[in-house]
Amino acid sequence: MKRIILLVPMLLMLVAFTPLTAQKASADSVSAIMITVGSAVAISNSLDAANGTLPVTLTVTPAIGASDATSTNEIRIRANTTGWMLAAYQSAVFANGGSNLAATDIMLAYVVGTPGATGNSGAGTVTFAGTTLNNLGTSAGAATAIVGGTAKTAMSASGNSSNLTNYFAVDSTVSVYQDFFFTPGTATGEITYVLSAT
Repeated sequence: MKRIILLVPMLLMLVAFTPLTAQKASADSVSAIMITVGSAVAISNSLDAANGTLPVTLTVTPAIGASDATSTNEIRIRANTTGWMLAAYQSAVFANGGSNLAATDIMLAYVVGTPGATGNSGAGTVTFAGTTLNNLGTSAGAATAIVGGTAKTAMSASGNSSNLTNYFAVDSTVSVYQDFFFTPGTATGEITYVLSAT
């Protein structure tokens, strides 16, 4: 199974090419050719940035009747295969930083977003049934399924020449209640997203 990891910095598909060389000796010689092509899946942030990040910074100011502190990011998925899966896990132990926040206080939500102009909006469905950070696995081997893909992310077989607009989008929202129960501090955590062909 080929995997691309979108840690929270994200890794993108790489294509490498080894130049051909030939030598002529007294008899015919053989030149080995090696071409390495990246995976059939790729993942990026809303800016399509290589090694991009999905930053989440929330400031909680307790107040009566305050709305949740919320951060939303777009995950863009490109898959040239009809079967793919986006999974996620906690890649760093949640630390409350002196506050009394717990992983159960960090709410997560995923919804299908607006695809690129040549993207297939029906390429996948959200499968995540949890609601908080502690519903994610804590290792790559125990990653939790977020989206199941059943079609290529491009609407046409050829996609488009630059691959910039043929993505399927998932909106990821992280939020916290603004509650007087919480004590001051700076909590930290990290989620790694893994996109793989199935």
